[in-house]
Amino acid sequence: MNGSQTIRRGDVILAPIPFIQNPRQSKTRPVVVIQTDDTNEPRDQLIVAMISSIIPRLRYPTHYYVSAQSAIGNAAGLWLDSIVMTETIMTIPKNTVQRILGHFPAEAITAIDGRLKVSLAL
Repeated sequence: MNGSQTIRRGDVILAPIPFIQNPRQSKTRPVVVIQTDDTNEPRDQLIVAMISSIIPRLRYPTHYYVSAQSAIGNAAGLWLDSIVMTETIMTIPKNTVQRILGHFPAEAITAIDGRLKVSLAL
């Protein structure tokens, strides 16, 4: 990714994410930046929440569903119906970001924040 490009809270980025069961293997996937811009800018890492196109039958209060055909899905750059899994957050190095796919609009960030509060019992 171009080093001059600024990554912001709410950006959907593409990065290699290690498998939880085997951290030596990874899969390039979309994630959303959930870290504040103030703490994001000066640091070499990003706090992100996982995004998956595998939609479970049961809806969990920690999941935020995004239809790829919706305005929010288009803004986020998601090409498949997906869920933001706020129960699966991690820190990744900024230099692993391959590109920015899109950005969640304010109303989606507010909804994701609500799911984060449930996930973290805040």
